[in-house]
Amino acid sequence: VIQLPNNVIKDYSIAPTMLCIDKAPKSKEQEGIIMFNASFATRGIGISNRLTRIDVDRVLFAVKNGNLPEFENIIRKIPYDKVDVSILMPKFYFLDRDTTSNRRLTDLVEYVPASKIASEGKHYSYSLTGNLATTFSDAKLSLERIDESSPSVKVPGRYYVCYNAEPCIFLILTGEEMHVAYSEVLDKDAFYRALSSVICLKVKENIPIDYVVALLFSKEIKEQLMAMVSGTIINNLDPHLLSKVIVPEHNKEQMSLFLEDALKASLTQREKEMQNERKEY
Repeated sequence: VIQLPNNVIKDYSIAPTMLCIDKAPKSKEQEGIIMFNASFATRGIGISNRLTRIDVDRVLFAVKNGNLPEFENIIRKIPYDKVDVSILMPKFYFLDRDTTSNRRLTDLVEYVPASKIASEGKHYSYSLTGNLATTFSDAKLSLERIDESSPSVKVPGRYYVCYNAEPCIFLILTGEEMHVAYSEVLDKDAFYRALSSVICLKVKENIPIDYVVALLFSKEIKEQLMAMVSGTIINNLDPHLLSKVIVPEHNKEQMSLFLEDALKASLTQREKEMQNERKEY
């Protein structure tokens, strides 16, 4: 399975994946699937910008050398029993995941399906356009309530999708960056309007919403999410893949400590940014 670079198909900023089938018989110790992460490369793997030519020799080299230690960061043989058939993204199999934890992201949150129209009786809305953040310190939303009777409001369904205005987390993956925001608004007369590429997550009972947001921004969780998708603008993270993300098995006290550490780290980062701004000024 070969994960190709972005922009190898003209006019599309996506990273396609190739599946090659080798029907030659193998000995027991050679059985498995070769995962080849070539997403970092350009012409170096023998692929033209328009994907009109593939260097077969380079593909065969990957297949034959999938078990060599010097190539383990880009080529690795995965035994059949270690392959999840719902995820064939090579980058995912190169992660060092905490396999001792039995908790998944779906134990903390549930996916909220979007609606093309707002529920009946919702006369107000909150727009999420441009409000998602790349840092934990900026992730909490402060939204302005909009009257839906205003003639300047665009029609949901064509430009936006709708979610009920209740506490939830919004997530979008773009290129190598993750954007997250969360809202604690509970407004029965209103709904959120968001771009269709935004994923909405509702936190399960007794789980602090800010803790889950801090968790999403952690290196381990972010890497898992980014490894399961491809493209410059990501809008196709399948909801079932959320159940593949391993999260720590924190109790309530550990959740509080983790959140406290995230807040301290974000304050330290903000202080450094302010110091740099002063120096530049």
